Amino acid sequence: MRRLYILGLALIFLACLDPMTLPTLDDSPNLDFNPDTTYLPLSPSWGAAEGIITPVEVAVSFARQVFVADAGVGDILVFNQAGVRLDEIDPAYATLDFDHLDPDFSPVDIDIDGRLNLLIIDGSNKVYRWNHFWNIHGIDSVASEILVKDTTTGERLWLTPFQLETSSYLISPNWYADLDSSRYEKNTHIADSLLRPHAFLDMDFWLNDQNDLYYSSAQTMFSALSAARLDDPFFYAADSAQDRILRAAQVRNGAVKLGNGETYFTHVALFADNVKSVGFGAGTVNQPTGLDVDNFGNLYYSQLGKEMYIHSVLPNLDLSFPTRFNIGVEDIMMPEQYDRPFDVAVDAKQMIYVANTDLQEILVFNGDGSFFRKAGVEKITIDTTIWVPFQTEGSFMDTSIWVYSDTGSVLVDTSLFIAGSIDSALVDTFYTREQKGQLLEPVSLAADERGVIYVCDSAQGSIFRYILSTSLDDDLKTINQ
Repeated sequence: MRRLYILGLALIFLACLDPMTLPTLDDSPNLDFNPDTTYLPLSPSWGAAEGIITPVEVAVSFARQVFVADAGVGDILVFNQAGVRLDEIDPAYATLDFDHLDPDFSPVDIDIDGRLNLLIIDGSNKVYRWNHFWNIHGIDSVASEILVKDTTTGERLWLTPFQLETSSYLISPNWYADLDSSRYEKNTHIADSLLRPHAFLDMDFWLNDQNDLYYSSAQTMFSALSAARLDDPFFYAADSAQDRILRAAQVRNGAVKLGNGETYFTHVALFADNVKSVGFGAGTVNQPTGLDVDNFGNLYYSQLGKEMYIHSVLPNLDLSFPTRFNIGVEDIMMPEQYDRPFDVAVDAKQMIYVANTDLQEILVFNGDGSFFRKAGVEKITIDTTIWVPFQTEGSFMDTSIWVYSDTGSVLVDTSLFIAGSIDSALVDTFYTREQKGQLLEPVSLAADERGVIYVCDSAQGSIFRYILSTSLDDDLKTINQ
């Protein structure tokens, strides 16, 4: 009986969560700006001077650090919002290295959740985790036995951490885990492994393989991932090899005591369910490249496959995550505007940003899917003259004509219409056109709480930042100080 319970661990855990409040499209704010509003580049961009070579992904944490995955150095660089390299001066980032995993390890996508877990993929069937909060305070000791109490009978049990059966108690609403009364010991090996990047979700793990009924866990190749809402204990990952998006639950499996004396659960990620699968219509998956989640729990993803490129679905598993946008209705669902869109991001105001990679631009949409603006392009007004054809006005002329018949002829007074002639004139005018070139290969992007867009341009080895012109208030004037 216990074995069957463990096999359903991730699904049971998700079922115990509070139901989500599903938003309607009316919850999506439309920003009403002047037609002259534009996205302005912030100077300077971040590039070689900051140690950036080939940035492929960017993520902004709730603590306002900017994490950049760089394929050129096979590492993750950390900046503050002014562009200062934190990982070079702050010892809290000393463990953010990957040599112990593989000398050739190279991150391809990253995201950070509300618990300051930095989630990392390298294109394999694994998701790695590095926790910023733990590294700020350090791990003093690791739980050797965890005390749990039956909430009804008061029965007490001492459990060994890091075992699946222990996890079944730690996630059960019928048992209370008393971390402060649990037993801890100094364990440098486990503490170091938790502080450094380590495998978090391993699709080769037998339980994941057994629960992943309709796909091959071994053949999974993660191409994108996203944390969920701030307090949601799960995340999403896109499998480009099998064209699906899955959800992984973060399941309690142990505990640690940090250097500040506080105790926290440790977690392992387990496959929970598949939320979207292969197809060619709205809300289906075909060569996924980017993922993000908004404050309502709506899931957004970009892809390179046929038919459609940008999708958004509601977080309702009972309805198979229904699509929010409809083909041929909302602007965001018009495929002709895209050329290899590699990434999508959404900010706190539900503005949607798309890295339209091969067209060298960022498309920005309102939360309801209507087009708003472009970033990374400049509008130029051209003053010119053009020949404009026109037709002169016609006129009527009074005249008389002879009308002939078998009985004779008669002179009839009438009027004839004389058509005007075609002519042209030289007219002074102007027109507006887009000028590109700021971005060469925008492959990923993120937005912070101020609406600043961070764009990874792999071809230029730079991070470019853009801000809406109406947002240049006194607070944003300090960005580059």
